[in-house]
Parts: sequence; structure tokens; C-alpha cells
Amino acid sequence: MKVFLTGGTGYIGGAVLEKLIANKHEVTVLSRTEEKAQKAKELGAKIILGDITETEKLKELATGYDAIIHTAFAFLQEGADKVNLQVMQALIDAGKKNEKPCIAVFTSSLWALGNTEGEEIADEDTTSHDPVGLFLWRREHEKIALEQANDNFKVAILRPGWVYGKKGGFVSFYWNVCEKEKTVYYLGDGNGLFCTIHVDDIADLFVTIIEKKATGIFHGIDGKPNKVIDIANISADILGISKENIKSLPLQDAANKFGPLAFGMSVFQRAIAKRSLELGWKPTRPSFPESAKSAYDELKK
Repeated sequence: MKVFLTGGTGYIGGAVLEKLIANKHEVTVLSRTEEKAQKAKELGAKIILGDITETEKLKELATGYDAIIHTAFAFLQEGADKVNLQVMQALIDAGKKNEKPCIAVFTSSLWALGNTEGEEIADEDTTSHDPVGLFLWRREHEKIALEQANDNFKVAILRPGWVYGKKGGFVSFYWNVCEKEKTVYYLGDGNGLFCTIHVDDIADLFVTIIEKKATGIFHGIDGKPNKVIDIANISADILGISKENIKSLPLQDAANKFGPLAFGMSVFQRAIAKRSLELGWKPTRPSFPESAKSAYDELKK
């Protein structure tokens, strides 16, 4: 397949690119600079210079492909919802201009699901509750994208959980901060519950979706929720930090130290990837507790 990939020089997008190339797809990567795109070029991708926020140009660049995978994100302190909607719409317009069939996969977040209630286990058909913090607008963007699908233009939404593994992402940043300060931090009472996925497994799911031309919402998680306090204890063991130096932070202090993504530590989510598993996809890493040490080793390579 001919694939147009945004974010192919980034953390998740870079892993998606590796999987696409391994599966013999012809990939075009949008990159802001030649320097950033060097690794993608070495892997065999075609590079087009541009910025996702240049939406008229993006619409033209992304036209004519069998698949569009959107993993990039415009990080803005203000107006992120509006700008990222414009980017998404440009890619939708590009896909719908095709004379041949096209599938687009847009990256959302499991946080768009909001907190689950009690013992509820949420799958892709579960009605969303209030989405978490930064992702209040993600749910609306999902709806807008799905409503524009037609017979020639298919749409899928992928909701990753906490992505870990290799170099990059929040978990790597979290470990680096804790290691530097010789203190492991967690949020509040530590009873938050969140779902995880290794970056290679989420990449595999992106590629599975386009190859099977699957549509709708898909969860990218390993299906085994983790308590925040358990993540802290596992991290302390891996980093060689004593239990006495595991410290609780209130929400705002955590946000000050780790940035706005720290709000994700406050979620309570029990979820499964029912529709993803039905595609034949299966995570190769069974859970974060079982894979954390190898993930840390990947970070330090």
C-alpha cells in the first residue's frame, strides 16, 4: 500500500514507520526538516518537507494514497483543539479527493473515554464519560472524523493507552526525572488506574488496521490496568530507588514537575481492546509489570 504518514519522525510514528517498512509498504513521511527525517530516510521512506499546520498544503500533499496514518500532534498552549481539528479535516479532505479507495487512521487517546465507573470494563462500544483534561476535545474530533466516512473513504480511530518502551514518550521522561532526583513520584493516593501498551505493539495495531481496512474505534492497550502506586513501586525497583523515596504529589505539583500529561495519572480506567483483538492483533508484551525491566533496558541502550 502507498501510505502517507504524519509524525513519522516522532515516538509512536517512528515505530509505525518501522512496521510499515517491514511489511513492504511504500511510505511517504511528512517532516519539518531534513535533519529530523534522516532516520526515516535511512529506513526507506520518501520524505516530503512540510508542517501539519500548513493545512492547505497538507491537503494537497496527502492526496493520492491508499492509506493515511496521522500520529502527529500540534502541541500548543492555546488553541490546540482548533488547530488539530483543522489538521484532521485537511487529511480527511485529502482522502476523500482520491479516486481510489483510501483508509485514514487518526490517533486519539484512551483518555478520550474518560473514567470508567466502579467495576465497569470499557470496550470500544462503551459510551464515553467525561474525557480527561487535555483530551476534552478528542471525543468530539473522533465523532467528526467518523461521520465523514463513506464507501470510498474509510475511517478508523485508534486510542492508545499509556505508551512505553524504547526512547521517548512520557514513561521514559518519568523514569529519567525520577532517576535524576532519586525519588519516585506518584499522584495522590496512588489508586488511579490506567492501561498501558508497548510502542511496538501500538505500531503493529496501526498497520493491522490499514491492512484489514478496519473501521471504527479501536483501543490500543494490553488489557491489564495498573494502579499508579504499583507503577511507582515497579519503577523504584528498576531504578534502584529505596521505598522510602517513593513520594506522593498533589495533582498540580505533578503537573508542574511532569507537564500536563501528568493529569493522565489521575484517571481510573478499566478497559479492554475487544475490537482490536477481533482483528487478530495481539500485544507481544503481556503487561507493563512484566515488561517494565526490558523497557528500561531499551531506554538505556
